Amino acid sequence: PSEAALLARAARCVAGFLSAARQNVPPATRLAEAVDTTLLLLLCSASGAEDTEAAGGTVEAIEALVDAGGFCGDLALCESALEDTERAHALALLRRRRGDAPAALDAWAALGRGEVLEGASVGGDGAVAREAASMADADGATVSAAAAAQRGAARRVAARAAMVTLRDGAAGLSPDAALEHVSWAAAVAPVAAVEAGGRALLSAPNVPHMVITVRDCVLVEERKIMKAFMDEVSYFLCKKQAWEDAPILY
Repeated sequence: PSEAALLARAARCVAGFLSAARQNVPPATRLAEAVDTTLLLLLCSASGAEDTEAAGGTVEAIEALVDAGGFCGDLALCESALEDTERAHALALLRRRRGDAPAALDAWAALGRGEVLEGASVGGDGAVAREAASMADADGATVSAAAAAQRGAARRVAARAAMVTLRDGAAGLSPDAALEHVSWAAAVAPVAAVEAGGRALLSAPNVPHMVITVRDCVLVEERKIMKAFMDEVSYFLCKKQAWEDAPILY
């Protein structure tokens, strides 16, 4: 192994020790801050290695660490390390966990618009890499397909995470800013706007989607497992022709 690979493996070993040891560290103390900061810095340094033994699983560990309750690493040092290693999704997770939803949404927006890139990882490691692997498998295992899948996966992961954050409530976010985030996310993931008394919504089963309402209201859904799904689709497509307002189809 090269010197860089050996150093990455050493960092990974120390990170494994700290990961186990932090369970016994009193929370919200200077020691806990030092342990969490050091652990994240070690994982970030190992995540960029091309050596599978050193880098495998490090991005998953980073994302789980910063999104875990009780993480108290130094914010400035952790953000700098995540930015330097191009862990944009983990950076947004860290900001959301610290209670700064607007900053987290801004980070996901930059990733979703392609303004920043998610760093590469080995072995399908991390949320973006897992999504990219599924997309590349569908498009064929070519270099161009893999690169396109990586970019598309980053946008989709960012959009889904932003939608979850908006759904759960983003304190300190203005209505205009929330609408702006919904707009870019809607360009990536299916979003339907439903208004009480408005058009009916017909959505295909097993397709992840987000429904937002213009005003506070109660949204009633009926879900069924249809034995003859295609027959049901044909029935509704014929029935909707007599409706005054066409339904929202996507």
